[in-house]
Amino acid sequence: MRHTRGSWRRKSSDSPSVNAAKRKRRGKRSQLGHEVLESRVLLAAVTIQATDANAAEAGANVAIFTVSRGTAVSTPLTVYYGISGTAANGSDYASLYGSVTIAANQASASITATPVDDALVEGNETVILTVGAGAGYTIGSPASATATIADNDSLPIVTIDSSDSNAAEPGTDTATLIVSRTGSTAASLTGTYTVGGPATAGPD
Repeated sequence: MRHTRGSWRRKSSDSPSVNAAKRKRRGKRSQLGHEVLESRVLLAAVTIQATDANAAEAGANVAIFTVSRGTAVSTPLTVYYGISGTAANGSDYASLYGSVTIAANQASASITATPVDDALVEGNETVILTVGAGAGYTIGSPASATATIADNDSLPIVTIDSSDSNAAEPGTDTATLIVSRTGSTAASLTGTYTVGGPATAGPD
């Protein structure tokens, strides 16, 4: 300790070069702490919404999901998402692959679910996308969105009629009944029928 004009000051035993090294290390630690804090602040909270939630097989009416990171920054961001719902990916709508990239200087990106107009009677079905974990972002709220695909196929109407209603026991004179259906014939259709009347199946 050295007394200078009524005050006490600790005299450093370190050389100027040692003091400079200490200051440099402190500066690096401060800079590193600032960078870590900055990286935490820059992590975007990613959300998803169905901005067009009503799709349909008829007329190529698509569903649109919007993935957002809140603000536009100068680097792109790849966001991962899970796919679920009653509609089947790749058959009820064009295949989705579970990731989308928000371009640099953009705040959001769109995902389009394009229905496949098949001939199956399925009723309305859903497409659900849920934000998954990934590098460079956190999962915000809402993290899941649902769209509905309206089916344009209806159950067929089945009728039965006789094209030849007159049969006779001699020879091979038979009666012919024709079963018809409306709608698409792309898939087979199995139905049931009952038998009545005074004639007995088998003996007659």
